[in-house]
Amino acid sequence: MDRQTTPSPLPIHPDGFQTTDQGKEVPTACSPRADSRGMITHHRFQTRKGELVQSKTISQGSPGEKFITESKTITEAEEADFCRITANTLPIFLSDEAAQAKGWPRRLVPGVMTMSCSIGLLEQAGFLDDVVAFMGADKLRYLAPVYIGDTLHVEVEFIEKRPIKDGSRHVIIYDFKTYNQDGVAVLAAQNR
Repeated sequence: MDRQTTPSPLPIHPDGFQTTDQGKEVPTACSPRADSRGMITHHRFQTRKGELVQSKTISQGSPGEKFITESKTITEAEEADFCRITANTLPIFLSDEAAQAKGWPRRLVPGVMTMSCSIGLLEQAGFLDDVVAFMGADKLRYLAPVYIGDTLHVEVEFIEKRPIKDGSRHVIIYDFKTYNQDGVAVLAAQNR
């Protein structure tokens, strides 16, 4: 199955960013290409200035470097499938009425789905292509609610690269934040 994101209906600016109805700028999707397994991947990151640059894999990055992934819009069908597959049947994820009864304006997207989409955007950007093992997410925080129809992108910063004992590989630490279409941070974590 191809890994693809849902195209965003936002107008695309020539500098590589889209403008939301609220006037916020978010990164546009980058051009996909098929890898040797036929999987659709996105091997480019976008800088804050809108420049498209060839992505680096996690092991090629240097501490202090920052990148922005493409964006992905969360659809109702995806959210419903995620809840069904994961048995996440909390009513606030299944109906507007249940969410409103708990004080939310409408149905929420589960935080673990936001985390999964964040990792997926990092994978599609090629950032995690050479990962041997995912060792954990530290300092994971859900910072703001995510709703169906929100468009997310991830901003990554390389923090540290430490060789393992035999020197054959590295443990790499990176911070990432996921933002919605309004530029609001909705998730933050540090991975290794």
